[in-house]
Amino acid sequence: MLSHEYLSYYMFLSKIKGIGPVRYNHILQVIEKKGITIKEFFKDFILLRKDYPFLPQNIDLAESSIKLNINNEKKIIEKLLRNDVKIYPIKHAKYPKKLINILGLSSPPVLYIKGDLNILSHPNLAIVGTRNPTPQAKNIARKLTGYLTLQNKTIVSGYAKGIDEIAHNTCLYNSGKTVIILGYGISHFHGSRLCQYNDFKDNILVISEFYPSAPWNNGYLMTRNKTISALSDATIVIETRFNGGAYQTGNYTLSFKKSLYTIHFELETVTNMGNNKLIELGAIPVSEKLLNNELNLDHIFT
Repeated sequence: MLSHEYLSYYMFLSKIKGIGPVRYNHILQVIEKKGITIKEFFKDFILLRKDYPFLPQNIDLAESSIKLNINNEKKIIEKLLRNDVKIYPIKHAKYPKKLINILGLSSPPVLYIKGDLNILSHPNLAIVGTRNPTPQAKNIARKLTGYLTLQNKTIVSGYAKGIDEIAHNTCLYNSGKTVIILGYGISHFHGSRLCQYNDFKDNILVISEFYPSAPWNNGYLMTRNKTISALSDATIVIETRFNGGAYQTGNYTLSFKKSLYTIHFELETVTNMGNNKLIELGAIPVSEKLLNNELNLDHIFT
């Protein structure tokens, strides 16, 4: 188990401007090769900057600044732990190997987790879609999520309004397990939109890859979409505009060579135009008419 001090160094490194996931993971590779700790890295960097040529030249890691930041990180860690949030740097034994296998050096440096991480070991599907779904898309999302939950599939989504929220709540309503991937820091998470928020321990897992105080922004949401695809066994896009967030999640799923299912609407509209494009790119089409008529969908989602 990592001490609060070492956790604070991992957190501090992850928030330094100019150090994204790839550079962060490069640093860890150099640290491992040198046989030093992450705490020792900061002194090593000042003395042997030439060993870290991939880092921006304007990074200032003065000793006084490091000490101040580390003390602040320790306070944040204590607050997170009081709120039952666990902190898993990429080198932690409990960090999901599935992420590393898919994303490699682009894997999130640190994960902030609330709930039972073992939920990720269950068979799962991501269900995603627009924030402004049509009534038809809402009905499809409820039917599919309910059916898959009863088939003991964990439902993964991004906790956005619209399809994501329907997926999480339909799953919980049917006594299933759901994984929430946030597009902002976990300190901003509130479960007020979940129908069974009090059942947190057993059925809900919340994951954020962003610094705890990180605010909502579009860039983080795009990054979150990649993580949804990487952590899911397969993805279902209910309804998406062309180049919408769910469209991007579908693209990531295809690029990771995982199964992507997309609802094929008979009438193409602006709100579902992305669905047809994803089908052109290789998504498996699921007919809206089929969903309206069939109760047994085993032959579709195998």
